[in-house]
Amino acid sequence: MSEKTCIICGDSKSLVYFYLNNKEPDRRNSSCMRCDNVIRKSNKKKREAKIKRDARRKPIKQELVLYKRRKPTKTIQKVYNPENIPLFMQYNHLIYKYVRKKYGLSFSKLNLLLFVFPLAPFSRKDFLDCRNVMDYHTIGLMKSFIDDNLFYVWSKPMKNSRVPTLYDLTPKAKLLVRQIHDWALGNEDVPEMNGEEALSLLARIRGV
Repeated sequence: MSEKTCIICGDSKSLVYFYLNNKEPDRRNSSCMRCDNVIRKSNKKKREAKIKRDARRKPIKQELVLYKRRKPTKTIQKVYNPENIPLFMQYNHLIYKYVRKKYGLSFSKLNLLLFVFPLAPFSRKDFLDCRNVMDYHTIGLMKSFIDDNLFYVWSKPMKNSRVPTLYDLTPKAKLLVRQIHDWALGNEDVPEMNGEEALSLLARIRGV
């Protein structure tokens, strides 16, 4: 039986140890099966490594804006809100998502902040009552709000006084709540921006 020399390892082997290749004169690869398999595995590992490397380098597109207004559909007759219902709930989900990303708040903390806002200044007992009403039983929530610069001590009583310590929302928290209400009521437009502006704003928020 005819033999062929592998150009990789230099061994002379029978043609049955070479893959078929119609482009070669003897219709067999120039490298033997063993060397060919080693090369294929090596190339496969290189391709997988390149895919992982490119995935790490490619920036993840994170958009703070959640919505781009569409142009109204042109119809002969269009009736909006025939029952005169307030429409501020339309953008509720978008506003929540935007504020949570911008200020780094969880859904429960944002809900609790909005619930406590009308009570300020409030005591620790008021806060715990609100927490129980909303069924949030996380330990250390008050401390978490203070650490996040959302609450501060508004009034500290004298020793042996029965008046409790009172807390209030910080300017940051008040601005946050005011923005939510302005967007929901339509006093200000819901934030809109393209991908590049969203990424730059995200970078500024994170201090990158």
